[in-house]
Amino acid sequence: MLGPGQYVIGRASGCEIKIEDSRISRRHASLHVAPDRIEIEDLDSCNGLFVNGVRTGRAQLSSGDRINLGPVELRLTETPRSEGPYAADDAFSGQHGMESEILERGRLEVEPPLDSQRLQILYSILESLASKLRLEEVMPDILKILDRMFTYDRCSIAARDRDGRLVTLASRPSEGGVPYSRTIAKRILERGEALLYDDIQSEAPFALGESVIGLNIRSVICSPLVFMGRIRGLVYLDRSRAGVYDGDDLALLRSICHVIAIVLENVRLYADLEARYQAKADRLRIVQRRLIETERAAALGRLARSIAHEIRNPVMAIVGRIKYLVRRTRDPFLEENILPILAEAGRLERMMSRVDAMVNLPGPRFGLYSLTSTVEKALDKTKEAMENRHIHARLHSVMGSAAIPHDPDLTGIAVTAVLQNACATVPENGCLHVHVFEAEEGWAVEVSENRSRSEETELKGIFDPFFLSHPWAVDLGLTLAQQAMAGQGGGILVGRNDGAGTTVRLVLPERPPEIDA
Repeated sequence: MLGPGQYVIGRASGCEIKIEDSRISRRHASLHVAPDRIEIEDLDSCNGLFVNGVRTGRAQLSSGDRINLGPVELRLTETPRSEGPYAADDAFSGQHGMESEILERGRLEVEPPLDSQRLQILYSILESLASKLRLEEVMPDILKILDRMFTYDRCSIAARDRDGRLVTLASRPSEGGVPYSRTIAKRILERGEALLYDDIQSEAPFALGESVIGLNIRSVICSPLVFMGRIRGLVYLDRSRAGVYDGDDLALLRSICHVIAIVLENVRLYADLEARYQAKADRLRIVQRRLIETERAAALGRLARSIAHEIRNPVMAIVGRIKYLVRRTRDPFLEENILPILAEAGRLERMMSRVDAMVNLPGPRFGLYSLTSTVEKALDKTKEAMENRHIHARLHSVMGSAAIPHDPDLTGIAVTAVLQNACATVPENGCLHVHVFEAEEGWAVEVSENRSRSEETELKGIFDPFFLSHPWAVDLGLTLAQQAMAGQGGGILVGRNDGAGTTVRLVLPERPPEIDA
């Protein structure tokens, strides 16, 4: 029974007509009861005020009117006026001698208590989000849940990235700058506690930022996203009206944030697993491709070894027989004509040796070794060939015994091949200069007929075994050197200095490539 006066309807503890439903605003509507009329006014509620199915801001009520506040329906009726000596104290006179009464909600089910509502809400959140593992699928559902449970002007969900910076995952409205107060966010992340301000502009114990004042923010509710004791982000809501949120709202938001934190952690873990799986799959594809290439190269190597063996044996037999005939006959004419045959046979035998060396190149084994020492060993291996043609080699190293990362075996094969190539092409009584130095690309070994280092670039086609237009392109020497350097991630530059012959530069990278196990 309602006497004359004003009655606030809402879920706040101070409301005269209290309805414990999370979808009802704290102060949802105001009922004005006068002797001759009854009026109801919307107090800027979230879900609005409806009278007889029509949304209104203020309306005069009559007997039988249906009042809807969110999902709750109330009905106004008139009852006969009480009679007796105390009638004036119990009720007021209606327009038709009837008393006014607000009946209970016009629905059959009984509203569960607030704790039960929270459990139902959390269960529905888990049920709707459990099967979704991508951020773009999860965030719209989280925003819908916040829309259903809270009244706000601005909403933001933010999370820390790998560098600890706060990144907005979703917000409403979506346009504009940072959709939350940086000052409040900083306090949340530092303290890890949920915050509620009834009127932040009069209650805040800290200096307000320009965004709070500029947007006329009054009510604020914010809770951290905590997972395994670590603050992963926050959920922020605000309104431009004071007194919108209470302790029940804060408790509900805190509970929802626990669930959101778990969901976002699952999303992060799934993204990490997906990235790792993709990386593994890409790596497996690369390994598979390399295995195929390795098997193809191995097959070609076996074929090359077989061909070299089949050619070398007859050549050696022919050379042996020719030498035997020369010794037996001692015919100057025959000897003069057989010597070119022996020279070509020797060249063929050397080429077969290079083929065998190429197909049997070892895999790279990197370590810290003296590059100067590696070059000195290569010079020792070619010493006899140089002496036979009276060629002098001079080593110029500015690195001394400094150790650098390289494979001494592969580097030695490359340097030896270049020196042997030079021995066959440099004129007799010539001089080779070998420079060891630090280059822009890493480290370099340069072989030339010139005392100074070359600045020339690579000559096209020089590594083709059948490239004959350059004096250094003899059999497979440079091709072998190129493959030995490529196995270490290095390369070769071949150039020609004006009037100074040819220069070959072997380049080692500053950082050797990673070798797959």
